[in-house]
Amino acid sequence: MVHATHTANPVSSFPGGDLTMLTFGSRRVKCDERPDGCANCERLQLPCLGYNGHPTSRHSDPRTRARRTYKSCPECRLARAKCSGERPSCSRCQEKHLQCRYGENTEPEWTQRLASAVARADTPTPDEPSSTPQHEPELEHTHLSWITSSHLPDKIKVNALVDQFYTLEYSTMTQALSRKFILRAGSHWADTAYKMLLESLDKISIENLMSAQLIYDYALRVGNFAQAFMLGGLTARMAQALQINLEYSTDVLCQEPGHNLSVTAREGRRRLMWSCFVTDALLGSGVDQLMLVDESDVKIQLPCNEQAIPPNPDENMGLMAYFIQHIRVRKQVLRYIKHLDTARSPWLADSEFAILDKACNDWYDSLPINLQFTASTIYARKASSQLGALVLLHCAHHQTLCDLYRLGAPALFKLRSAIEFPPEQSEFLRKLQWDLYEAAKALAAILGEAERHGSYILSDTWLPSITYDSSRIMLYYLTQLIDPREQDSKDLVLQTIPYLQSNIRALKAMQALNAVSEPLCNAAETMLRRLGAEAEIVGPSRNIIPDDPYLPDPEDANRQSPPGIPAQSAPDYVLNPLSIYRMARKTIPERHAPERIASSATSGVHQPSDVSPPTLNPGADELMFFTSDLGWAWQPAETALGSGMERTGLHPWVGGTQLQDTDPEQVSWGQNFPFIS
Repeated sequence: MVHATHTANPVSSFPGGDLTMLTFGSRRVKCDERPDGCANCERLQLPCLGYNGHPTSRHSDPRTRARRTYKSCPECRLARAKCSGERPSCSRCQEKHLQCRYGENTEPEWTQRLASAVARADTPTPDEPSSTPQHEPELEHTHLSWITSSHLPDKIKVNALVDQFYTLEYSTMTQALSRKFILRAGSHWADTAYKMLLESLDKISIENLMSAQLIYDYALRVGNFAQAFMLGGLTARMAQALQINLEYSTDVLCQEPGHNLSVTAREGRRRLMWSCFVTDALLGSGVDQLMLVDESDVKIQLPCNEQAIPPNPDENMGLMAYFIQHIRVRKQVLRYIKHLDTARSPWLADSEFAILDKACNDWYDSLPINLQFTASTIYARKASSQLGALVLLHCAHHQTLCDLYRLGAPALFKLRSAIEFPPEQSEFLRKLQWDLYEAAKALAAILGEAERHGSYILSDTWLPSITYDSSRIMLYYLTQLIDPREQDSKDLVLQTIPYLQSNIRALKAMQALNAVSEPLCNAAETMLRRLGAEAEIVGPSRNIIPDDPYLPDPEDANRQSPPGIPAQSAPDYVLNPLSIYRMARKTIPERHAPERIASSATSGVHQPSDVSPPTLNPGADELMFFTSDLGWAWQPAETALGSGMERTGLHPWVGGTQLQDTDPEQVSWGQNFPFIS
């Protein structure tokens, strides 16, 4: 930064011209005569004295404000001279005593509409407050009012504006737009798109499905969970109606002439279908009655590698394909957690828990080096604007591990059928609880690294709840699962506090991107304060972990099921408090008789069965998500049969692998569990 001192005569003019030079000490800065401040002084971070040495702009008076000249007068145009554009007569015509005249409608229509919109914005309405807060800029009432108007400028002008936006560098010296103004502008256009979608609900098209997916994402960001839940069902039904769960043609490589869809259009349809699949999986959270898209009905290839030319063509799987594979495993994990009453003891080698644990670790070990969370990968993905997707991929894995290992903390997650661990399995239980803590700490480390690279890296709508659950798990382990009087426990608390603080910083960074981040951040800060100072350990009997960061409905606490009537089963009692369905239910006034849940501390704790379930052959649909070689093989009959294929039938993306030649031991993770029918 240049520190300059003013001279007695800071303004000097060059002979033969009207350009002004501002002098600061020994430095001379050429003034560009821009109103309200010189751009050159702004770039050098010097105080601008204004044109002719006056600190105020020569155009500060609105009566003498300069107007942009869109067309020269005919006299100047014929003489090929520069026209000043003054009305009614330009300066050149006045000097030469010429008749200066301008044609009609010299100003473009879009500027006239913009001027009228500004005039309407400056005129206060009766139902509009007359005063605005002093700390907020009043940009919404001036040249930016067209953003919230009902009509945009012409398409050509909008394209030029967008091109200019990406051409110019962002300047930290400019006045930032208020958060309230940005949210209001975005809400206006989201409401417009939502109304257009509902008005054309009977016109099912790829474009409408894309719009529904975008509005769904926006609804999650602003905290409208009821709208997001309904849009999730709409996207699933539209995908089924469009049949994008099937390949457009048997010519997968687009080698046959005569097809009207390009390679990129087909890949776009595949990715749209997979996005609907992921949306449905995250909405359902392992509850069958909430899910509308079954992976056995999806008979399209996994998304291709994001790179134009993959290093190894045989491994044509990119970041999105690996993420979809993981979502398939996650659905199995969540189904297992919600059906513990029929599951085998988790400490058995052939239990569902052991199979799913191996599936998660095998998937993570199968990640290529360009998808591992290393310094070189972070740098490469950030350069290609894919760091956010990489962060989500690894956060999803560790969050799934937290969901699987929560068997060891039934009181934290309020499991419906908690498993009672016998004394001889105390070592297994301690390892389970430690793995749960380690997975939560790994989440905090990944999120902390992502926060260092900018808040936009944490833009996914799933990350706020992941961050909050990470803090809950670590705090629960420190206060409820270990003895705070031991020195190792005290050291562990001191080592964990930086991760808790990192999660809070990440939640604060997400507040501009997700509305739910603010209450979660407040809850995380409250838990950390209750933990005490860094050198202070709370007692083991004190539980500082809230079940729900939002205030519960007082009516639900007083509801009792009538005697003699069996307890009802509802997804509310098996889902995470931050799941989309439960958040949507909070905004719905309809209630039902509550389900009675057996407490983990009572005699109603489930004793897992050690009887081996009936042996079922693994279906090929269980195998395809772990097949790195797509094979590009195709069965034309499957396109015609649609979803009528048997569950054990071969999917198009599996390749040439035959079910009979598959070793069951090598694919034991794909076993059809009794509770996944």
